[in-house]
Amino acid sequence: MGSGKNSNPIWSLFSSVKLTIILLILLAVSSILGTLIPQQESSLEFIRESHPGLVSLLNTFQLFDMYHSIWFRFIIFFLAANLIICSLDRLPRTLTLFRLEPRADRSRPFDGLPPQRILRVKGTLGEVADKITESLMSRYEKIIKKDTGKISFIYGERGRYSLFGVYIVHFSVLIILIGAIVGSLFGFNAYVNIVEGESVDSVVLRSRGGHYHKRLGFNVHCEKFTVDFYENGAPKEFRSDLSFIVDGKTIHEASLLVNHPISFEGMTFYQASYGTLPGEKVYLTISKDGANPRDWKTEVQLGKPVPLPSGEGQFVVSDVRNNFMRLG
Repeated sequence: MGSGKNSNPIWSLFSSVKLTIILLILLAVSSILGTLIPQQESSLEFIRESHPGLVSLLNTFQLFDMYHSIWFRFIIFFLAANLIICSLDRLPRTLTLFRLEPRADRSRPFDGLPPQRILRVKGTLGEVADKITESLMSRYEKIIKKDTGKISFIYGERGRYSLFGVYIVHFSVLIILIGAIVGSLFGFNAYVNIVEGESVDSVVLRSRGGHYHKRLGFNVHCEKFTVDFYENGAPKEFRSDLSFIVDGKTIHEASLLVNHPISFEGMTFYQASYGTLPGEKVYLTISKDGANPRDWKTEVQLGKPVPLPSGEGQFVVSDVRNNFMRLG
């Protein structure tokens, strides 16, 4: 502990290694939950198929958007604070060890030395000391030698700067934690469908209150979309050629592929999947039950009222989706 700081209960708490272990366990459990439970938009199908009570429980603890939840941010914040205070608390001791210089009067380490660790060699004190110094120089970076007449002290050292290795590790982890906090507070995950030949200037975000649009501040235009298939019909690669347009001018052009994201204006775009859009006409089969069941096949245009074959009313097809997977 740092001098005078261990009397502060808050400092003692945050400089505790036990707290570090507890927070790491909580972070690991949270990461497992975030992996097993679908997050944000991908959780919609899970919600539809699960029991309402389970959905309500998971939603109460914000487990469908865990990485933006208050409790997850607290874990990251406390772990970062714990890491900083632990480092500061042990820094004075590390500096003391770093500045420590061996002294020729340090005979205490040799008091009570067992016989098997004592070597007896022939030669004068100077000759033996020179041979030992030469041997140590091949192993250690720094050799200090001091003669006191009857005794010759030889000290070998290497890796003094390795005392600060743990602080480099702490700093690296701290950068990751700060990135997680910034991403949780200011980052967002959204999706958008971009049809070939069309542009979008906003994305759709999912929150506990529903869905809402977030404007990008620029346009994303899909110049061309291509997909290649394996011989068995499975998709091999799907590719979107995108243009990023600011104030009517194309600033950046790139091809978006799976596992090959594009970054623009601090935002990273991933291609998750692809789908097809229906045309303006739909072919329907209308079935009538009862004593005289019958089927009618008809062609319907989107948005136009269509009378029922039996004359009992009319209907309008406003939208058609063929399990359209999102490009986001």
